Amino acid sequence: MTRWLSLSLAVIALTASSAHADDFPKQLMPELLQVEHEVCKTSTAYGKRFIVRADIDGDHKPDVILDYRDAMCGWNSTFFCAADGCLLRIYATRGGWHRVFDGRARQWQFTADRGMPVVMIDGRPLAPR
Repeated sequence: MTRWLSLSLAVIALTASSAHADDFPKQLMPELLQVEHEVCKTSTAYGKRFIVRADIDGDHKPDVILDYRDAMCGWNSTFFCAADGCLLRIYATRGGWHRVFDGRARQWQFTADRGMPVVMIDGRPLAPR
């Protein structure tokens, strides 16, 4: 149970491999809370790998990946997951935060193509809009 953090602590206690609390965009909090209230309908806890900050589009600015595989709804650690994968939201910063992916993914990873960062989702490259 110590692995999981409450919503309040998730923003405060994120590790360097994920994102620091100071790093989490306050503008994205309403969307995070919307998922918590509309989808989960109870307390939601977030693990250390829930938030990943990385440059996904080559602009040298850290973007945000929210991987619900590391979120817990009440006591259910698989609530945000189904046969077609877990909820995944990706936001790019371009003069403000823009959601560039909102769906389910069985797996995702970072790679590069001609020196440009690429996020692969279920074996297909994400083309940030």
